[in-house]
Amino acid sequence: MYLLQSVQEFGKDGASALPPTAFSYLYSDSQKVGWKSNGGDEPCGWSFREERPFLQSIANGYDGQVQYDYATQCLPDGYAGCAGSDVGDGMLQKVQRRTVNAGVGPVQTTEYQYFNPSYHRMLDCSDEDPTKNKEFIGYGRVIEDVKGTSGQILRRAQTLFHNAWTGATANPHDPLRGKAYQTIQGAWNGAAWGERVQTDTIWAKVTSAGGAAWPPDVGFAYPAEVWTTETQANGSVWDRKTKYYYDEAWQDPCNSQGGQYGNLTRVEEYTKGPDTVPYRT
Repeated sequence: MYLLQSVQEFGKDGASALPPTAFSYLYSDSQKVGWKSNGGDEPCGWSFREERPFLQSIANGYDGQVQYDYATQCLPDGYAGCAGSDVGDGMLQKVQRRTVNAGVGPVQTTEYQYFNPSYHRMLDCSDEDPTKNKEFIGYGRVIEDVKGTSGQILRRAQTLFHNAWTGATANPHDPLRGKAYQTIQGAWNGAAWGERVQTDTIWAKVTSAGGAAWPPDVGFAYPAEVWTTETQANGSVWDRKTKYYYDEAWQDPCNSQGGQYGNLTRVEEYTKGPDTVPYRT
């Protein structure tokens, strides 16, 4: 495996140069990566594999640096949901903290929290292939907190994702998988939101001409409707809505529209979310 160690810019003479931007990686046992080799008798993270290092820091050569700290997400043993499953545990690494030091002024720390992990549960319990049983779909909710020098939360961002795995015909290749459907950014006092901007996205999935589900390995999802709601510190609310269209009938190169080849075909903008008549198309 090759790892990028540094990037340096040189002048026209080939000798004069700016300080290099350097990259460092985690190689210690404190950040372990690997899959279990047994049915779950050993702690998560039993071994470290050097072929999967994680970016630890970036230094710009002018005393500025970005550093990443990681936390472990253990995968539950036998989560394929099959009786007697012994596919073993695994683990993932997630960014827990990002620290930015510009070289001057205060250091800025951003911390991350993750909730509702979801996994690909095999429907065929006879299939114990760990590469399938151990598929991680993602988190349902992620919180990002920008901290002040004394540890107080200056700004918070919360994002909700499509990550459910439910139903007898659930498809792990669903094009909605991993798409964010709500984001809130703003002030947080430790218990409630203050001034904030909330964005809600309604996603649409393209289906084939016969109405059948899109092939499992090829999917297309797009934001059909986006609502943006701004709440001021005094409680006043302002919102707007935008709709997007990928008219399937227009995609054919032989029709009167000339063929859009998967491109966006129409946009409608509304002054307020509940409005039904756009002010601009």
